Amino acid sequence: MKNKFLVAAILGGMVFGAVAAIPQDSIAVVNGEKVSKSVVDFLMSQAPAGYLKDDKRAGEVREHIKDQLVRALVIYQEAKKRGFEEHPDVKIAQNLAAQDVVVRAFIKDYMDTHKPTDRQLKEAYEKMKQNMNGQELHLHHILVSSDKDAKMIRSKLLRGAKFEDLAKRYSKDTVSKSNGGDLGWASPSVYVKSFADVAESLKEGAISDPVKTQFGWHIIRRDAARPTKVPDFDAIKPQLEQMVVQEDLQKYVDSLLKMAKVER
Repeated sequence: MKNKFLVAAILGGMVFGAVAAIPQDSIAVVNGEKVSKSVVDFLMSQAPAGYLKDDKRAGEVREHIKDQLVRALVIYQEAKKRGFEEHPDVKIAQNLAAQDVVVRAFIKDYMDTHKPTDRQLKEAYEKMKQNMNGQELHLHHILVSSDKDAKMIRSKLLRGAKFEDLAKRYSKDTVSKSNGGDLGWASPSVYVKSFADVAESLKEGAISDPVKTQFGWHIIRRDAARPTKVPDFDAIKPQLEQMVVQEDLQKYVDSLLKMAKVER
């Protein structure tokens, strides 16, 4: 079924964690354990914008998610019965996954609640124009949570998988994933430095090794380059807003590191 692949992408690795905490509202009970309706609603909300506007499609996806949650809970219960929850590697993975969810929620909240002023945006625009190095790049990227996932995706690409399909399935970048990871044309200066440095070093058509930024791990494909055309302020304002908030977030994290008591 066509929707099956979308649902797999929506569920990702979240299903097993999602069924571990069961609220009162439920859509099924498995061996006395409830499957929460709120979990189904959450997973439905992860679909690309506009994909579930069709009522028939939305209904099919919802039913498939329910089936997958029930299946996942059955497996989880059996694994728990066999003591997998007590495996040291499982405990480490659970702790890391929990930490990652909290960190991502914190970053999203920071990005949503710290809107730059017009003055900051104008200053960023002037700085961007000064830093333009004579070319702009057309890039695609896939953003994932771990180096392991990034290496897996790169391996699939090297074996002939289509970049756009993998972006729609795996990418955590909700802005570009529905377009197959397409970032459009932009100066490297609008990206964080580690990302921009790798993008500039790639040849046209080349795919990068995993690149780490504060947002996760990226696989970048460089499609083309052309002489820089300075965009109008209004045309690039959304990218400037993101860039300014990202820089503010980086400064904030750096300040937390300075204040933290870190013993090595």
